[in-house]
Amino acid sequence: MTEPFRIAISSCLLGERVRYDGESKLQSWLVDCGDVVWVPVCPEVEVGMSIPRESIQIEESCDGIKLLGVESRQDWTEQMNNFARQRVWQLQAADIVGYVFKARSPSCGIGDVPLMGALGQAVVGKTNGRFCDVLMEMWPELSIANEVMMSDAKQRVEFLQRVQQTR
Repeated sequence: MTEPFRIAISSCLLGERVRYDGESKLQSWLVDCGDVVWVPVCPEVEVGMSIPRESIQIEESCDGIKLLGVESRQDWTEQMNNFARQRVWQLQAADIVGYVFKARSPSCGIGDVPLMGALGQAVVGKTNGRFCDVLMEMWPELSIANEVMMSDAKQRVEFLQRVQQTR
């Protein structure tokens, strides 16, 4: 019998109703992952955003990349960066061997988050979510995936094999 391994995951993918609209994104592939202890993380809720909440987006500005409320223009960048650093240290101490992110999320997306131009008026590219970006900077060797990758059986098996090898 193999010992379970710990993988962090966006809470909404486990069925927790933490998304901006108060919904979840429960994933059916979770049952196909064997001996995994899922460690839920929702950076937006953990940083202090409410459920439900205003949508946020990543925008270019003269001060760099910002994480902003779409309508209120509230700047969450510094709070998210500070939170992310603390949370990554906690995850490292918790023996996490991988992370599954919510795709296209302004906090959790992996290279697929719309990057808005100044004042948020048009998409000018794609980027990482703010939390994901900090995690990748601090912990580049951690195996990561998103729910789109994990829904493909071959990619899911490859990810799980990668994380098992790091234990």
